[in-house]
Formats: sequence, structure tokens, C-alpha cells
Amino acid sequence: MIPEILRVTKFCICTAIILLPGIPGFAQCPNDNQFWFDGQQPPCNTFSSVLIGGGTYATFDVVAGNIYTFSTCNSSFNTELTAYDLNGAFLFYNNDFGSECASDRASFEWAATLTGKIRVLVDSFSCTTFSATSAILQYRQKLTITSSSAAMCSGETRTLAANTPGGTFSGTGVSGNIFTAPAANGTYTITYTVGNCSATQFIVVNQNPTVTITSSGGLTFCSGDSVRLTAVVTAGSGVISSYQWKRNGANVGTNSGSLITFQDGDYTVEVTNSNGCKTISLPLTLTELQSPAVSFSGLNSSYCLRDPLAYLIGSPSGGTFNGPGIVATSFNPLIAGVGTHAVIYSYVAPNGCPGSETQTVTVNDQPLVFFTVNPSSYCTDDAPVTLAASPGGGVYSGAVSGNIFDPSTAGTGTHRIIYTYTTPQGCVSVD
Repeated sequence: MIPEILRVTKFCICTAIILLPGIPGFAQCPNDNQFWFDGQQPPCNTFSSVLIGGGTYATFDVVAGNIYTFSTCNSSFNTELTAYDLNGAFLFYNNDFGSECASDRASFEWAATLTGKIRVLVDSFSCTTFSATSAILQYRQKLTITSSSAAMCSGETRTLAANTPGGTFSGTGVSGNIFTAPAANGTYTITYTVGNCSATQFIVVNQNPTVTITSSGGLTFCSGDSVRLTAVVTAGSGVISSYQWKRNGANVGTNSGSLITFQDGDYTVEVTNSNGCKTISLPLTLTELQSPAVSFSGLNSSYCLRDPLAYLIGSPSGGTFNGPGIVATSFNPLIAGVGTHAVIYSYVAPNGCPGSETQTVTVNDQPLVFFTVNPSSYCTDDAPVTLAASPGGGVYSGAVSGNIFDPSTAGTGTHRIIYTYTTPQGCVSVD
């Protein structure tokens, strides 16, 4: 701890000695001279200087809160600095390794605690030299903007701050101590002013991208359908580097300019450009419309070629049937032809959503059969007749035995003979 002692001040001409009670005397030099320089104005952010003798002080006008630097960095001898207010109250002291100087030169950075004059005393260490040896006393007012100067995106805000309180910020986008990045690209100048001192800062503002969403299928879609959403963007400054799709606020999709979805909901997309500036689109709402439940009845799984028409009933009513063999609301196997066919019932609901049901039906071949009896009349004593039919393999019935017609057994009269042929699929043809 440095003791508080009396400092003896010697005037340049008079031999009277004036004691300044209560002033700490760090150098303890007995011949400190009266000030040579009065009311110096420290310049803003650059040093000014006076050539001052050892054991001499100068006075400076200061403003409370401002930052001031005093140094003897360029002096030729080991110096020390002591500062007082005009009432002799101690303010600061430095001997070696101050804020500006190394080794045995003195410097001090001081945040003013008062508004008015202060005295800064230059001494040689241990009183080895006095006014006969001059020192260079440098001084400045130090004002800097301490808040970040990093690049910003349009619309972002930043709280501005400086090393000295009580000043005023100004510039485009500045309101009080808040800077709001303008919409346009550019480099914006922020100025901070305290008294006659000002500091500037330059902030680069990058323009945000813009984005809207378009839908390939409008804003409604039917159950089971899909919708393609596309981001329509301008990159702002830089180029688009990423996309993030969201449904109802939750991330969906991949890093792509489009999204295919089967779900309703509120969709947004956030795009980021190469400068890190982001924009999220206004939401686009998709609504899913319920597709109708469609069915029909009346169609068997298989038919023979010459079966009668099948009458079909669709639900809900009012739809249409399509497919081979369809005539209005009936199915005609003969028109459809042999093979497996798809029969479709289609219905469009009042909300515009279609529905359909498809059933398959097989039409099996049913060949025409025939046989002849020649002549067509016989006498009872005529020989038996062997009957032949096409295709073969069928069954005769009536006045026959197997495929033999015997007039004597049949007896006199008119007789009906039937030939029945059945396909492997069960289709029956008769002659």
C-alpha cells in the first residue's frame, strides 16, 4: 500500500514553498513545479502531446464516464504519472508497465469519475531528474463501439454499446441503442458521439431470401392422392443453400425445393442462403377431401359364354359401369367373350372426389353342338342307327341307347333325341 504524504510544490519564480495537504506523493520529489499547461483538450482516439519537464503537471478538461489515456511512452527517462482533481484528491497512479508503455515508462487508461479539470503530474522515478529533463506527455480521449460489427441479415436487431456511456448512436437503422438491419444489401455506418468525440463502426447487411409455396393440385386433394409443393424463391444475397419443409410446425421432407405429400395440414418452408440469412414462407393449408366408399353387386366370378345377362347394382347409386360385356347396368357374357375381364363401377362424390370398385369375371367357352339323324323317318324293322355329334364326348338322351337309335325299340311315333355336351368348366350345350 502506498502511503499518503505531503507533496511540496515549488513555483517557477518564487522561492515560497506551498504545502498541499492530503495529496499522496508517490514520487516524493521536493521540487514539483507549478503547472505549465492548463486546460488541455484530449483529442478523440488519437494522441496529442506536450513536452513537459519532470516534476511538472498539466490540467485537462474531462467528462465523467469518458475513457482517457495518459502516457510518457516516448520519454527519455524513467517516469511516473500521478493524477489529482483540483481539490487534491488522488485519482490514479502508474510507474511501470501501464496500459500503453512497457518497462519503466508510465501510462494509464482512466474512466473519468468527474466532469471538470484534473491535474496529471509527471515525475522522474526516485527524483533523479527534475524540470531540467523533459518528458513527452501524450494524451487522448478513447471512444470505441464495443458491440459486435459482424455481418447481419435484414430485419435482425443488435443492441449497440460503447466503452463510454452517455453518448448517442446514430445512422440508418438506429433507434436509441438498437440497430435494425435494413432490407437492402449494403454496408451501414454506425456513429457513436460523446461530447466532441465520435467513433464509427461498419456493419455489412445481407439481404434475406424470399419464398412462397405453390401447389400442383390446388389447396384440396382427395384421399389417396398426392400433392407436390414447390418453393418459389429469390436468393437475396448469396445463393440458396438449404430448404427445410415443415408440416404443422414439425420438420418434414428433405433438403429440396419441392415436397410430395399425402397429408393435409399447414405447410411452410424455411430457406437459407449462403450468407446464413433465413426466411420462412407464409403457411399454405392443404385440406384432404374424403373419397367415397364404392361397391357393386350382381356379378358372379364366372359365366358360360351363352349365359343370360347379369344385372348389376352400384353403391352409391348414380355411377357408371365399364368393361367388356357391359351394356348400361348389365353384363353380357357373350359380348364380353371368352377370357377374364375387369368390370369397373365408378362414382364421383359431390365433393368432386372419385371412387371405384373393380371386380374380375371369367367367361368360359360354350361351343355349339349338333348332330343329325338321316333319314328323319324309319320303319320299325329298319336296322339300328349310330348317331354322331360334334363336338364328341357328350351324352344322348331320349329314345336311344348310348349313341344307338333302334327303330324297333323306339316303336312307332315321333321321338325327341337330345345331345348334351358339358365343357370341363361346366358349361352345357344342347342340341
